[in-house]
Amino acid sequence: MENRHIRLKQLHERIMAIAEQVRPCALTQFNPQSWRPAINAYHCGKCIRVCVDLAGVDQFEIKVQSRQLVIRGQRIAPEPAEQEKVGSRVLALEIDYGPFERELIFEPEIDPDRVVTEQKNGLLWIVLPLSTHS
Repeated sequence: MENRHIRLKQLHERIMAIAEQVRPCALTQFNPQSWRPAINAYHCGKCIRVCVDLAGVDQFEIKVQSRQLVIRGQRIAPEPAEQEKVGSRVLALEIDYGPFERELIFEPEIDPDRVVTEQKNGLLWIVLPLSTHS
């Protein structure tokens, strides 16, 4: 069963890499060894607000520079408990897992020292105040 799991993950990674070549996102760069969490981003007058879908992710890293936001981490594969796997078959495998990375580049300059984050209901909200120099 472990070999099948590895092959499915490798197939999923290849599909994600092909999809990114067909439909690249203007705001981000893509690392084919990782998946990209979905985001919503808003330019709100004096700040940029970014909402990141991180359901099931307990640990992540945020790096903020004057025009860049990078979010990295890892999600463990959501699977049944070991005792429930005996005799089971995969019917659907749509939830991304493993390492992830998402990079956003912004036109306005942001103030990395005043960034605020809040995690609620599996969503991470990042408030990036605009620099007073912009």
